[in-house]
Amino acid sequence: MTSAPRARTSRMPVRVLALAAGALVALVLLELGLRIAADSIAPQRRAGDDAAAAGERRILCFGDSNTYGIHLEAHESYPAQLQQLLDCAPSNPWRVVNLGFPGMNSAEVRADFARDLDRFRPEIAIVWIGINDTWSRARAELWDLPDREPGSVEPNAL
Repeated sequence: MTSAPRARTSRMPVRVLALAAGALVALVLLELGLRIAADSIAPQRRAGDDAAAAGERRILCFGDSNTYGIHLEAHESYPAQLQQLLDCAPSNPWRVVNLGFPGMNSAEVRADFARDLDRFRPEIAIVWIGINDTWSRARAELWDLPDREPGSVEPNAL
């Protein structure tokens, strides 16, 4: 009779390990699915043309899925709402450009920042980023930028 409890306890680590492995596989598949979904939908809502219309003034919104407006209709994102507010003014010269992209971390935004500023030449830039730094180490090489000593910037420091 004493052998039955031992059999149960000897299988317990195997069950815990199997459960942990299953959870890890599920998370990896979820991450993969989210990245594929982001790659397929994000280009549809990213900024349009680079050329500014005569007299146009630009506001660039940089960031991750919060800026992009994931799980929202395009007109519900904060850049779209800002554009709607600005459009209420008579002869509004402002154009809000949404450069948000799901899954971006601050290193990725920083890597593209100067290029996008040069490309769009905004008068105002809004940056909302950071939550993805807690889990995303994608493109970690971006932390070693030429204006920094290698390894001097920690991913969660920005």
